[in-house]
Amino acid sequence: MVEQKREYFRVEFPQSYRPSLEMDVDHYDIADVSEFGIRFNAGGDNLFTINDLIIGTIVFPDGKDFELSGQVTRIDGGYVSLELAEPLPLSKIRAEHLYLISNY
Repeated sequence: MVEQKREYFRVEFPQSYRPSLEMDVDHYDIADVSEFGIRFNAGGDNLFTINDLIIGTIVFPDGKDFELSGQVTRIDGGYVSLELAEPLPLSKIRAEHLYLISNY
């Protein structure tokens, strides 16, 4: 098992089972989440810069959604990392982790 060196536990999603970040008409696949952060695939969009404020909705594959806002902290290889202003529910992150362990 890979040791996590981050302050908050992070769940990485396989390509076939990813939540999405919805902002107006734009949708991005989320690669991983923690209580206070997400990393999403921005693909070729160069619309994001460090310190941008992002407001949107995270929609999990089971249909549950949560409003979020956060600041862009990193852009690397087409992926954008956000530090969230308010935490995502730890219970939801744990439920997603358990689902992935059972099904992937």
